[in-house]
Amino acid sequence: MVSKAWEEWQFKAAELRAQQYLLAGAIRRMLNRLLSRAWEKWQQDAQARRDLLAILRAAANKWRSPDYYVPFYYPVTESFLS
Repeated sequence: MVSKAWEEWQFKAAELRAQQYLLAGAIRRMLNRLLSRAWEKWQQDAQARRDLLAILRAAANKWRSPDYYVPFYYPVTESFLS
């Protein structure tokens, strides 16, 4: 009788361990999926910020360039003043 109870307990314990193993694997996959999704989003956001910064730098460099103002430069001449 004690032997039968012991075997039944071992069987139940083995079943519970197997269920815990499967559940832990499912939870780990869900967490990794969320972590992977967050990492991909961070990479996309970082790339968007780098792209925007490159555009802003290019615009600032263009505005700083003396060639940018050449079309707007009108020399003052004698005929203009009279």
